[in-house]
Amino acid sequence: MALSSAEIAAETSKHERQFIPGYKQRVRGLIDKSRAAGIVPVLITQPMLWGEGVDHVTGRDLAALRVEPKVPRYNGRLEWSVMEVYNEAMRTVGAESGVLVIDLAHSMPKSSRYFFDDLHYTAEGAAQVGAIVSKSLIPDLAWRFPEFAAGETTHSATPATGNRPAAKRSRVL
Repeated sequence: MALSSAEIAAETSKHERQFIPGYKQRVRGLIDKSRAAGIVPVLITQPMLWGEGVDHVTGRDLAALRVEPKVPRYNGRLEWSVMEVYNEAMRTVGAESGVLVIDLAHSMPKSSRYFFDDLHYTAEGAAQVGAIVSKSLIPDLAWRFPEFAAGETTHSATPATGNRPAAKRSRVL
């Protein structure tokens, strides 16, 4: 028997209460330490094969996949819901801190063509990650380091930080 929506909500709520405050604090700490070392931080959300939808390669329902052998009721829907709690926390901290957040979790197609297992990429998946990240990162780098920009970029994304109005300081791409 699969977990109900109420059970999934209870599990994600548990993570929000017990683990997300500490997670946000650790992400903020990474941002602060990066900046103190002269490093421009960039955050990337975590994609996952599990979640809503059907894998077009295998035809399997990604929400119904059993993911924990010792707990048969744990499924792809629950695992993705929990992962999204952490991804949303990262998006929030990035926005609050004026850090570029590349939303790979929502940009990466859910396909076993790109995932070797639930989290790890195939060679084709790694290439897809590279394409998504570069599409988001190149405009930010061109803005930060115009002396290295090779002409006009084809991307129109606004850089995440800099001397601009606060409303434009962070952007989830």
